[in-house]
Amino acid sequence: MKKNIIWVASYPKSGSTWIRSIIVNILYSKNYNFNFELLRNIIEFDIPKNYNFLLPKNINEFNNLNKIETLSKFWIKAQSNYNLLGDKKIFKTHSANISFQGNHYTIPETTRGLIYVLRDPRDVVISYAKHLNKKIDDVIFLLAQENATTYSAKGDYPIILSRWDYHIKSWLNLKVPKFIIKYEHLLENTSGVIKQLISFLNTSLGYKIDIDDDTLNEIINQTSFDSLRYKEINGGFPEATKNTLFFREGLKNQWKKELSLAQQKKIQNLFKNAMNHFDYN
Repeated sequence: MKKNIIWVASYPKSGSTWIRSIIVNILYSKNYNFNFELLRNIIEFDIPKNYNFLLPKNINEFNNLNKIETLSKFWIKAQSNYNLLGDKKIFKTHSANISFQGNHYTIPETTRGLIYVLRDPRDVVISYAKHLNKKIDDVIFLLAQENATTYSAKGDYPIILSRWDYHIKSWLNLKVPKFIIKYEHLLENTSGVIKQLISFLNTSLGYKIDIDDDTLNEIINQTSFDSLRYKEINGGFPEATKNTLFFREGLKNQWKKELSLAQQKKIQNLFKNAMNHFDYN
């Protein structure tokens, strides 16, 4: 079986949409002129279309895919079916790569590679709280729940988030070629991270991308956070909620001003080992 599926995985509000924008501009745009429609080339995996193989014989199962007990039974089957078709395909997911009732979300046999995006959890809670229109303390509580769940963008199917640190570990344990991107590094050294990303796509995932420095600078300009924010303000963004701009601030270390000392300490105590490992001190 071919391994066609490439995952762009992250905990919500960690920067995966920014990375998706960069990737689709590299792979699918004309003259590297970015627009939000290009993001349709990297969509969520858990959408009804990918489970249509259940129809018409298993209509009851299909109609119950909004229950994790049902959906989880078909994760691997849906991916295996996709791997029988065509060539490489990139999907995004916010799911943790864990099993539910013995059913794995994904496995090496169906996965070509992984791009994982992580961000300081102290900034994640601020951005996620504004996205959900919830209190920061409530979102800190959410990040600490092993059984935390959310839903796909259109609300079709449940997504297991788990704890912030478990989410990261679950994907890094997947034995496939992987490229880990820290949101903060992308902010500080956008050019360097994109060059590393292109190298990973070429050497590990079978792409043939050749981009000169002028083109790289155009990609950076077209997909900078300020550019994405400008596009959203002037034309909207389909993945945004009504609560706030999707591309709101895009900064690091917002937590130093927006979190209380008690909130900072709570997050640090919850995720001490993972934060130390990734130099979130």
